[in-house]
Amino acid sequence: MGFGRRSLQPDSTVQPPAKMLRKSRSLRDMEHELAMRDMLLDTDVEPNPTSAQLSGSSEECMESQDDTMSRKNAVQFQERELTVLMNLYVKNYAKYHDNFSAGGKVGKGARETLHEAWAEAVSSLGVASRTKLQIEEKVKNERKKVQKFLMEERQFLALNTELQYNPTTAGKIINAAVCLRNLCILTNEAAFDSVEESASDYGDAGDVQYSGGREDGTVRGYVVQRFFMSQPRL
Repeated sequence: MGFGRRSLQPDSTVQPPAKMLRKSRSLRDMEHELAMRDMLLDTDVEPNPTSAQLSGSSEECMESQDDTMSRKNAVQFQERELTVLMNLYVKNYAKYHDNFSAGGKVGKGARETLHEAWAEAVSSLGVASRTKLQIEEKVKNERKKVQKFLMEERQFLALNTELQYNPTTAGKIINAAVCLRNLCILTNEAAFDSVEESASDYGDAGDVQYSGGREDGTVRGYVVQRFFMSQPRL
């Protein structure tokens, strides 16, 4: 019984060795990388903006932290510094609060310019080196104090005008105003914004024959002594 010869034709199902496959893949990868490099070299590629943005954000964060620390550790404002600052604020009041100018809208940039100039002026006094953020915060706080004072004062209209009545009537009016004012405080009544705006429109009221008390203070003194010190009943 004879045995037939085995065919010498290559079997199409036989896979190439693993070593040859790895070499083939590495060659393809190299060709792909070279092609990508050539494509990038032939194209104008913009620099990566992410790194610049991250760098800018980091710098802004550091500046913000430095400003916060400088405000917390800042030397307390002295009276001469406040005097210079408030004079500058009053002098530039219209520019500071006006929303529009001849050149267009006055925004945050205009105020920042003022804050920088004011910081330089206050720092020149030699007390401390002031930053624009310190100046901005101080102006804001001082404005709040002034606005609160004006609001409370203007709610008490009886003391904003000269009561030209006879002492008995004037005393009763003042006592009634004091009682109403205290009641508003106890009941947490809201501020009278409309009254505050029109307070300056109220003129002196009363009888002409009792005018002139503002100059010598006799009527005011009598009212205080007679109606406040003795606590009369209305």
